[in-house]
Amino acid sequence: GAPRILLTTFDELQRLEWAATGAASIVIDRVCNEGSAEHVILRNLDSKAVNLTGWLLRDEDGHELPLTTGAELAPGETLTVASGAGSGHRPIWDNDGDLAVLVDAAGGIVHRYRYP
Repeated sequence: GAPRILLTTFDELQRLEWAATGAASIVIDRVCNEGSAEHVILRNLDSKAVNLTGWLLRDEDGHELPLTTGAELAPGETLTVASGAGSGHRPIWDNDGDLAVLVDAAGGIVHRYRYP
């Protein structure tokens, strides 16, 4: 029969690579800037839920955005963290590119994500 072709997006390949290398269990999936509204999507690659109490996101200039207290991220789930317009948090992400850093409750760097 005809060969089977698997179509996979770049983001999905990146997630598979993270999982295969034993990278952090919680990763920054993407940073989205839409004018004055911003959001970061976190993804749990682990096989168990992770409590994100005390965790925060930080940009290259040291601006911090705390995560929701008591947020627990189940395996495979995502969490959207908003900043900027309508979020109650001031914008922190540079529109022309930045480094997003995920920090756990102990102050350890869990994951870094550079964009544009």
